[in-house]
Amino acid sequence: MTPEELPSFLRAFDPAQPPDPRQLLEGFLASRMVYYPGVGSDGQPIRVSNQERVAHCHLYADYGVPLDRLLRSIHQRGAGFRGYQVLHEADAGFLLPPEDWWSGKRGADSIMLMRRDRPPFARLFMFQRLPQFGGSHGAERFCLLFLCMCGVHAYDWLFCTRRIAPYLLVLQDHGFGGNWNTFGGGGLMEEFARVSGSLPKHLLVAENTRPWQGYWEAPRDPLLPFKHGHARHFYTRVPGPGG
Repeated sequence: MTPEELPSFLRAFDPAQPPDPRQLLEGFLASRMVYYPGVGSDGQPIRVSNQERVAHCHLYADYGVPLDRLLRSIHQRGAGFRGYQVLHEADAGFLLPPEDWWSGKRGADSIMLMRRDRPPFARLFMFQRLPQFGGSHGAERFCLLFLCMCGVHAYDWLFCTRRIAPYLLVLQDHGFGGNWNTFGGGGLMEEFARVSGSLPKHLLVAENTRPWQGYWEAPRDPLLPFKHGHARHFYTRVPGPGG
């Protein structure tokens, strides 16, 4: 994976004169993205991609994380991302799909039932590296967009309908975490991606999860176990009919 320069919308951001959130999201969606469905509170992909400058925009989706829990994990003393402070925060609820989009979607009934107790939301955070931490610690700035939304349908809505794809997709099936469909190989998310052509260039796959078809394991060391005790391996898409 090649490094990415700091996206222009992040470089130009002035906290004294923040632009409209829609303008920020345009820059976000036009940049390299790391997508992690069913994330919970796992920050390892952000830490690794920050250190290697793989991407500066991270999209997390998990309908099991309420807003108050997310905000505590970001703002509570001793939480958040080591060496970073929140530079800007914005409501991005306009990014969620309209109600009629869900009509006929597979799994929509169970998802709508869960939403009665946990309203969907979208929240954008921009982080700035603290001055006492140097460039070896990580990127100068990065963004996190968190959606309280089904990870499978968030992929369909944000990537497939726009005919775009994440640069890196993190795949881990948590089993008892409440997922109604697999994120890994053979699941509905892979089906959505193939039909629309919205296939990521790289995968980061936990050892308890199957990679998608058409990806080969990259010749690099896996990430050591972090979330639920599973090491993770990098995969790269192979050009051709299967990739």
